[in-house]
Parts: sequence; C-alpha cells; structure tokens
Amino acid sequence: YGRCRGSIARCVAQRPRAPVAWRLANYLVYIAGKGLSRKEMTDLLELRRKSVVPKKVQRIGVAHGARRGAAEARVLLVEYAEFQCGHCATVAPVLARVVERHKQKVALLFKPYPLRGGGPLLAALASLAAQRQGKFWKMHDLLFENPDRHDPKGIEALARQAGLDLQRFRRDLKDKKLAAAIDAIKIEGLRLGLKGTPTLFVNGKLYQMVKDQRHLDERVADELDLLATQKAAPPARQATRKRP
Repeated sequence: YGRCRGSIARCVAQRPRAPVAWRLANYLVYIAGKGLSRKEMTDLLELRRKSVVPKKVQRIGVAHGARRGAAEARVLLVEYAEFQCGHCATVAPVLARVVERHKQKVALLFKPYPLRGGGPLLAALASLAAQRQGKFWKMHDLLFENPDRHDPKGIEALARQAGLDLQRFRRDLKDKKLAAAIDAIKIEGLRLGLKGTPTLFVNGKLYQMVKDQRHLDERVADELDLLATQKAAPPARQATRKRP
C-alpha cells in the first residue's frame, strides 16, 4: 500500500523518500528483534496490510457517542468499549495521546458498549448522562479509574466528583432516550461483527494490530499517507461512448 509493491527492500530502494517504506522497514527490524519466526513476522505484516487496505470499509454512524479531537478530521477513530474492561482502560490514555499528537487531523469517537447489564450498563448510561452536561470525558476517565464503583451509590459519587448537577444527572439516567442510544450502539456493533471490547475502526477499517502506542501511532501515520497518496494520484479517465 502507499504506492509500494513487492518486497519492503524494493520499496525502500525505489521510493527512498516514502515514509511508509521506512516505517515498514523499521517495523520489520523491530519484530525481528522480538525473536519471531519468518512466518510470524509475515503474518504480522499481513495483518498490518489488512488494517490499511481491508476488503471492506464499514459505514459507521456518528449519531451516538462522544467525540474529541479535530473538528475536520482526516482520520476518525471509532472505539467501542466497556467501562469494566481492563484492556479498554489501558487503551484509553494511549488513544488520548494519539489524538493529542495529531490535533488538526485526527478525532476519536467513543461509543459505550456494555457487554452485560448491571454495572457495565449503568456506567454506559452514566457516561451519556454526563455528556449532556458537557462532562463526558471527565466521567469517562473516572469510570475507567474506578471499575469497582459501578453501582448506583458509587456512580453518584463519581458524578459528584465530576462536578455534575446531581438532580439533573439522576433524572437523565432514567431517560429512555439514553437507553435507546445504548441499544442503537449495540445493534450497530452486532452489524459490524464485534466480538469483544475494545474494538477500534480507523476510517471504517477494522484495526487488527496490537493496541499500544507504537502500533496505533504508525497506523494513523499509514492512514494519513494513504490519503495523501490517493489525493495525489491522477483521476481515473472515464470511458466515453462514441456517437453512432
């Protein structure tokens, strides 16, 4: 991808100024240093390629969830996560740093995706109730930091800590529109084939690599390069019918 064909070495030789070529070369050195076999390295590179140029790009709605980052984003990250998911809590600050590093080009759309009722569902509803008061991301952080407080008493204490109007918060928690929003997100997740959390899409493309800082930063860089390549490519010539 990114105008690279054949081997990584060939791409570096033919396009020495292409960032994607050097990222792939450096990545190959990185995974080789992990002691992986040739097949394991090949499989990882294939996953990386599939993440950038998958067979299908999904259409994902933006009506539900909370957004941060660039208003006119070239890259939109969509995350489906549960507030009692430990891996989701680990990924949250990583994604925040990715967005911060690309303020003018990248945005994150977070969609609460409770896999169970009880605490996970209550936490998801609480995040959307906080959003109505402009405190989604504050509540988002508190919910991930306190997974053992996702009961009614604990959720209210977190709402107080987030600086929410508690009377309005209690009223919004009971609003059927919030429950309907969670239902819509769950239905969307089923359509997309979600198997767990966190699940991440990059411009509608399922992210399939490790969700750490290196891999996510490079995935965004690859996407930006691909967009630049597509923009620079000459437009396809349209066939014209000859008049009889």
